[in-house]
Amino acid sequence: MGRKKIPKHEIGFAVQRIKAAELIDSYGHDAVHHVKTGTPIEKALIVELRNRKLNINRVDEMKTNTEHRRRETDRVDQVCMKYQLEKAAARIAELEDANLCLLKVLTALRDEVKAVNRPRTNLPDEWRLKSVGQVKAGDRISFDLGGNRICVIAKEVLNPGTDREEVIYNRKKNFYFITSMALDGTSTHKNVFILSAADGKE
Repeated sequence: MGRKKIPKHEIGFAVQRIKAAELIDSYGHDAVHHVKTGTPIEKALIVELRNRKLNINRVDEMKTNTEHRRRETDRVDQVCMKYQLEKAAARIAELEDANLCLLKVLTALRDEVKAVNRPRTNLPDEWRLKSVGQVKAGDRISFDLGGNRICVIAKEVLNPGTDREEVIYNRKKNFYFITSMALDGTSTHKNVFILSAADGKE
């Protein structure tokens, strides 16, 4: 099959539109003043100007729609961000309340521990350390050290019942006292009492 022939008048009008486009590119809307009235080129020029105005309107419409969508997206993002911030603030408030409750519990427990470990004053003389061999591992003992009353648990007793008897109450730091020195007053550990008797231990 042969190619379909394009009518000459269509070819001619297409040529005129090309020329009209060149005139518009050169003179803009004033291009109509550079052609004769009633000529094919004038008709082509009017059609081209109309089409370009339509294209401009479409571009402006697309820009408007794009800007509207952008603003709508920004608004949605702001709402989501506000929600996330409010949610985070609520969570922080919950954690602060939980921390406050925990702090109260820990404070109460600390006070209880202090009460349990508070050195006893005015101890009965029968609880006082009187000789070597009295302290056993696991006994709770009390003594004056550096101006403070200390309560500890005897962890280990070396050379029990002898003049070289040592009562160790902190292995890691190597804290101990020699019983014979505590008895004759030459030790830094003064007024040693065996509190295990107060707790019903032997």
